[in-house]
Formats: sequence, C-alpha cells, structure tokens
Amino acid sequence: MGYFFDTSAFLKRYLKEAGSSDVDALFKEYGTRYISSLGLLESLSTIQRLHSVAGVVTADQLRLLRATVDSDIGEGKVTVVDPTPTEIDVAAQLLGHRYLTAVDALHIAMAKSLGPEVQFVSSDAKLNRVAAEQGLAVFDPTRG
Repeated sequence: MGYFFDTSAFLKRYLKEAGSSDVDALFKEYGTRYISSLGLLESLSTIQRLHSVAGVVTADQLRLLRATVDSDIGEGKVTVVDPTPTEIDVAAQLLGHRYLTAVDALHIAMAKSLGPEVQFVSSDAKLNRVAAEQGLAVFDPTRG
C-alpha cells in the first residue's frame, strides 16, 4: 500500500496537532509515502509562515523542522513526485466541473495516477469528499 499526502496531512508529521499520531503510524507502515513537489512547497511555506508571521515557531524550531523534512526525504521515508503534463490535464478537467484550488485538483490527479493501491491522506473535508467522488480511497487522520 502507498499513501499520497496533501499538505494538511503531511504537516501533521512535523507539527503536533490533531491527527499527528495517525500520520506517524502511517510512517511506520510498509509502503511508499508520496507528496507532490507543490505540496512540499506549500508545507515549507506554512512552516516559514508560522515562524515569520505567526511567531509560533522559533528560529531553532524552524531549522529543526526543515531538517526533519529534508531527512525524511533523504532517507526515502517520503517520495516527492512532480506533476506530469497528463496529470495537469486531468486537474484542469476536474476544475472545469467544480471549484477546487489548483493545487488540490492536482493532488487528486496525481494520487489517481499512482494507482488504486495508493490511499489519499488529507484532513480537508471538502478535498476528501471530491477525492472519494473521483474513486480514491481516502484516509482523514483527524478522524482516525
């Protein structure tokens, strides 16, 4: 089994919040954990915002969080995938039928392209609903 993380779920690996223990459990299971390159950028941006704007992450915590993300990628605990032109087309078609952010549409398209053995992991209720409508198996770590 594999897992495709959207930003909301991926961040639970690094920022302790509701659902973090379930995300940590997925990191202990056998299987590949994926995040899109855009999801990774969103995650890094959020961590930086929590430091620079919200002030809830100290400079030392910021360095540690970034190092932990880099370590997870370097050790193969997370595989970063780039969108293909086909996935971009699928996302654009999805956007033609309903409102989603471009990144969310791309997350769904990328998760679908990885095959039925990959579960979509997100704590965004609207995104999960659309992902399920698109035939993806969905896991919301905030719901266990």
